[in-house]
Amino acid sequence: MRIPIILSAPCFPSAFLALCLGISCASQGGQDKLNGTGGTCTFQPFPGTATCTEIHQVVSGQEAHFSFSPTDPNARSQYQINGNESNLVLYWTAGGLPPASWLTTNGIVVGKELACTRREIRIGTCTPVMYVIPSMPDVNLQ
Repeated sequence: MRIPIILSAPCFPSAFLALCLGISCASQGGQDKLNGTGGTCTFQPFPGTATCTEIHQVVSGQEAHFSFSPTDPNARSQYQINGNESNLVLYWTAGGLPPASWLTTNGIVVGKELACTRREIRIGTCTPVMYVIPSMPDVNLQ
């Protein structure tokens, strides 16, 4: 099973662990369902864009930072969970930072925009907020 990129605000680092343990997703009536470590959860999707805002060298590799902007300018007023939509960092789903060569091969540069969906929990005990980028299943943003 391939796992979509998950962008998780730093205050919710358990998104990474939940994904590593395996999940499956389905969509019903404008909401997404997730079966995973936290049981069956229902999320409200908010489509938008993740934009790379910064890339810099750290001891363990290259950190690529992203921010999220919803497509609908009124979406934020519908959020039930306030959270960080900026300074989200790209990680391998298995842990660690991807190397600079992977960022280059995949066109990750400052200003790069990727289709993204903020998924906000409505029912269940899964990670409260996740940011999903289906075009890159081997990494997530936290």
